[in-house]
Amino acid sequence: MQTPLEEMERMRHSLLRAHPLLCGEGERRRPRQNHQSLAEGAGKEPGSQAQGKEKYQLSMDVSGFSPAELLVRLDRRKLTVTGKHEKKTESEAGVCSREYREIRRETLLPEDVNVQDVLCSLSQDGQLCIEAPHLALPAAEGRAVPISICPGVKAGEGNLATEGKEPGSSEMEMGGESEGTSPRVS
Repeated sequence: MQTPLEEMERMRHSLLRAHPLLCGEGERRRPRQNHQSLAEGAGKEPGSQAQGKEKYQLSMDVSGFSPAELLVRLDRRKLTVTGKHEKKTESEAGVCSREYREIRRETLLPEDVNVQDVLCSLSQDGQLCIEAPHLALPAAEGRAVPISICPGVKAGEGNLATEGKEPGSSEMEMGGESEGTSPRVS
């Protein structure tokens, strides 16, 4: 179940994908890379994640934001990327326009990632790349596993064939003879 804030964010992404002119992606600007088709993007966050053998990678489009407008925070394993861009312009005719954009992405890093060595870089085309190496697992060594003796269990106890019989009893199952007699051979 989604929280109301997550539901609003999902609806906002759907609206922006359905109406690209609302988010400034008209003919005069190149389309942003993180928008997916409605069929593909239902319920998915823009960006890509990959886990290789050596490192975990996360990439997201933050074009339109300068490095000074972005903040990447790490709280334990929770990684949060926020960005705020504000631009005010005033024409000679006295017309004022204001552009405001905000981005916020949160992700939980896998448990096998070394959070102390997280690196973050921003490419010229506006791709924010976050990398973290996997934790080195200790090499598994071969070893002998000791066998423990459980107290209170003696050899033969708990065996269905000898249950309910006294020690020394030699009753045969097949012939049904009583104690102390030997089976007959015909």
